[in-house]
Amino acid sequence: MKSQRTVGIFSRDGRQSYNWLIDMLNETDFSKDVKEVLPIYIGNNFSEFTANVSGCGFAILYHTKNRGRVNVTNVTDSLYDEELKYLSKKLGKQCVIVVIDDLEDSSDKFKESLLANQPRIREFSQELFLISQVEKKTLNEEMMNKKLQMKNIMASNKKVSRANETHYCFPRCK
Repeated sequence: MKSQRTVGIFSRDGRQSYNWLIDMLNETDFSKDVKEVLPIYIGNNFSEFTANVSGCGFAILYHTKNRGRVNVTNVTDSLYDEELKYLSKKLGKQCVIVVIDDLEDSSDKFKESLLANQPRIREFSQELFLISQVEKKTLNEEMMNKKLQMKNIMASNKKVSRANETHYCFPRCK
């Protein structure tokens, strides 16, 4: 049975910042898992945010370094403390990933440093993806690996139905 989900991309940035991500999720590679992609702007109205979450089965919290800093959570002037926690609570940690792009450094060393300084990313999401400016523009091997990892996370966290029984590959995502 084909089990697709609505993927919400939640951000304080405009859609133009992550059109590349929308395009990637709309590719054939993701068609078995992604029903539609909803770009959702996070404003100052938390009740509007929570209403938007209810329409999604998987969430991507998106941030660009073009805003100046990588201040997702746990730091002064963090942008997504409550939103990340809410996404994890409502959809399950396994159905939330964080994508940060427009970075100069997307190395594993930088990723571990970021996770050490902003531990709620690890606490409330399945994975953190760091995307460099170069990776975003060229489909190099590193970007191909990240794309495959995203696809595998989305594919492994969905409901599978057979006859009169339902099985979950991991804790349930909508």
